[in-house]
Amino acid sequence: AAAVSVDPSPVDAGAEAVDDVANGVDTASVAAAVEQWRGVWEGRDVSGYADMFHPEAAASRRSLGDTSLSAPRFTKVTLEARAANLFSQYARISVAVGALDIKRDGDLLVSSFDQDFTAWRSGSDSSPAYVDRGRKTLVFARDRSSEWRIVSEQWRSRSQ
Repeated sequence: AAAVSVDPSPVDAGAEAVDDVANGVDTASVAAAVEQWRGVWEGRDVSGYADMFHPEAAASRRSLGDTSLSAPRFTKVTLEARAANLFSQYARISVAVGALDIKRDGDLLVSSFDQDFTAWRSGSDSSPAYVDRGRKTLVFARDRSSEWRIVSEQWRSRSQ
């Protein structure tokens, strides 16, 4: 499997992306998709969040904060409901992404990165209501229009 490591903040594939396309890894497109994913979280964009997912999307995590997931597969409607419920709990969300690593696995591109997720209930700079740090894996597949969409989302917490 071809691999490339990128250490962005925000995500930036840099000049290495040109060589990676030649090696069969579309780093720039997936790095841009990870940045878009980060942006929809910070922007609390319900529709944008749901649009990031492939019709065959799955998530291994059963809860996030106070929100429980009832099914491993999602439709656009359930993704939007999940996002609306979660985003409504917080006035502000910050997602930091670093140590991005992208690998090809057949027709899939697997992106893994360090994620620091922080959310506040009010817009002030008070203490965050929720902090989560860990390693996120987003697996991307091309949809029918050749756009990279998330088919799987995994999370592994790390000690703070």
